[in-house]
Amino acid sequence: MDKIYEGQVEVTGDEYNVESIDGQPGAFTCYLDAGLARTTTGNKVVGALKGAVDGGLSIPHSTKRFPGYDSESKEFKAKVHRKHNMGQNVADYMRCLMEEDEDAYKKQFSQYIKNVTPDMEEMYKKAHAAIRENPVYFGFSKQGFSINSPGYPGIHFADQASLEFRTQSSSCLCLPSAEIKGVYATTPGFL
Repeated sequence: MDKIYEGQVEVTGDEYNVESIDGQPGAFTCYLDAGLARTTTGNKVVGALKGAVDGGLSIPHSTKRFPGYDSESKEFKAKVHRKHNMGQNVADYMRCLMEEDEDAYKKQFSQYIKNVTPDMEEMYKKAHAAIRENPVYFGFSKQGFSINSPGYPGIHFADQASLEFRTQSSSCLCLPSAEIKGVYATTPGFL
């Protein structure tokens, strides 16, 4: 079906809706389930929706949550949306921050400066072309992952205390009753 319904090949930012072709299977229709995510203007969920629609999926939607929609005039400006699709809003912020405070710029965008080309639009065009060429997602390997790695929440104090209590109480169950009385004989109010 990806050959029949190519989607929007050129990124223009315009609203795009997939229409079924006569004599062919209908376009794949799906519905956005945002779950607990708030679908505010420019949210990642809304960006994923736009990407899926541009990729050829038929998803009922409105342009009200896309960047470029003016709620006062109720008009959608495709040029503004295209700028956001191509990362130009981030590039503009980077240029502004570089002019105002170069140290803050280097601190905030250090990984970007080290790993990415200066032309953000070209980078996104290459990414779009690579996705169209092979849309299969390859997950990241989890080698080197451990409970002690940074970013892993680990055991919380309450869980640790509960674990220690369970360990102690299970070891008491293994002791003969005379030893248990001896352990707790010094505890006031026991027996």
